[in-house]
Amino acid sequence: MSWRVKRQTELAAACFVAIGCVASPSSPQNPAPSNSPMVLTWTRDGGFAGFCDEMKISAAGGITTSSCRPPGAGPARTLTGEDLARFNGWRTSFGAVLIESKDPPGADAMTTKLTFQGAGTGQPTQAERQEMLDWAQRVHTQSRS
Repeated sequence: MSWRVKRQTELAAACFVAIGCVASPSSPQNPAPSNSPMVLTWTRDGGFAGFCDEMKISAAGGITTSSCRPPGAGPARTLTGEDLARFNGWRTSFGAVLIESKDPPGADAMTTKLTFQGAGTGQPTQAERQEMLDWAQRVHTQSRS
């Protein structure tokens, strides 16, 4: 086998290996899906400080956060105590909930959004919606510290 054919064969094999690693469901680039689906997603974008925060909470109470300020993911945490009890109460009471809070248009306008998928059929009152937003922001802040 000539040197050129041998080199082309090696390159082709390397490509197949690389493609196989990317496509493999157990590779780090594609982690296996969680057995606990996401129930709550909270995002905060904009504002004078330039927020770009996200928090997700799974059905099991697992919390993941990310932000561009400072960049990256926060430590993995789990809801406990009163926070877990409140979260589970909402899960049994409410169905699909979408809450969006937007500041008036402007250079420092901020948008906060919460999506929630519970097992219940009810909808939160306006006061409960505000409570959910405030709760999520507090849990996010605590999870990032």
